Amino acid sequence: MNIADYPEWAEHIIELSNAQGIVLIMGPVDAGKSTFTTLLANTAFSAGRSVAVVDSDVGQSDIGPPGCVGLGKLTGEIRTLGDLEVDALAFVGSTSPNGVMIELLSGTNSMAARAKSHGADLIIVDTSGVVSGTAFQRLKSAKIDLLVPVHIVAIERHAECEHILRPLKHHAGISIHRLTPATAITTKSGVLRQQRRTMKFSKAFRDAITHTFDWDRTPFLSTWLGTGEPLPPHELQFLSKALGTKCLHAEKTPKHLGIVSTTEVQHEKGWVEVQEQFRMRNITLSPITRYEHLLVGLSDVNGHCLGIGSIEKIDFRSRILEVITHVTPAMAIANIHFGLIRVRPDGMQLGVNPTSSV
Repeated sequence: MNIADYPEWAEHIIELSNAQGIVLIMGPVDAGKSTFTTLLANTAFSAGRSVAVVDSDVGQSDIGPPGCVGLGKLTGEIRTLGDLEVDALAFVGSTSPNGVMIELLSGTNSMAARAKSHGADLIIVDTSGVVSGTAFQRLKSAKIDLLVPVHIVAIERHAECEHILRPLKHHAGISIHRLTPATAITTKSGVLRQQRRTMKFSKAFRDAITHTFDWDRTPFLSTWLGTGEPLPPHELQFLSKALGTKCLHAEKTPKHLGIVSTTEVQHEKGWVEVQEQFRMRNITLSPITRYEHLLVGLSDVNGHCLGIGSIEKIDFRSRILEVITHVTPAMAIANIHFGLIRVRPDGMQLGVNPTSSV
């Protein structure tokens, strides 16, 4: 990849290659954000800079698997961002920002902080192609507030980023660069993007093996499962009868009752009976299918993501969780972070769970 092939961007890339701090790249799908990031990273590296890239496009990840924010540091010139070795990961748990915006913000910020602590003087943050809608405007604005970039590069066709950039026009600490996609940039179909995701997940699970975790020794994050006191068998029987579905597991805290069942509720009027019996209004019912092949992140005692996994089985009686993953218990796994999407080890994404159900 040669900067001469992208003359529309060359002047800006040369200027930004001398920047200190964070350069944030934004724009719609297929605007060329990853290409621009690669060109800028190579140009800065060739100029003797210490360069790191934070890949926060969780749907089309280049650094690390989908569903994670990845960090890579240049040790030589690269052809694509996928050539970078993964220095660190932050688990987000979905391939879309929907439902995981807090995790995405936290993960992007933590990866930028890690890059700075590792000595990078230029940190390039590549973002997703979702820029429209109020929620995503707030996401991008919050990301800017957290990262405090020195430069923002907006690659636009039809002013898609202006609703995000306009409030920053008087911001003294940020320089904004408005570019158009280079003529050399090609578009990708939605089918191709999905196939690419599948291939990335498949690669992440290739040759992975099943590990068993005692959920009392390895706590779960981002789920109600494991946070309360398990209900005894007679109360499970009551729930099964009232709701018209077999209840495999249930637990309660002072403010919440969580239930895992074989199916959705069959007797809607049973909800009232359950609420009255347990004097609880905050009740979650999760069919067991929502845990089958659920994407999880495995982290150490410092909260650093060691890798991803896919749930194969939950044994509620023995309180055992089976996960297929490359991460081994020898790597001192301290927590298992539940995501929202279900992904088979062959890379096929099965669906997205409601944010409150898992």
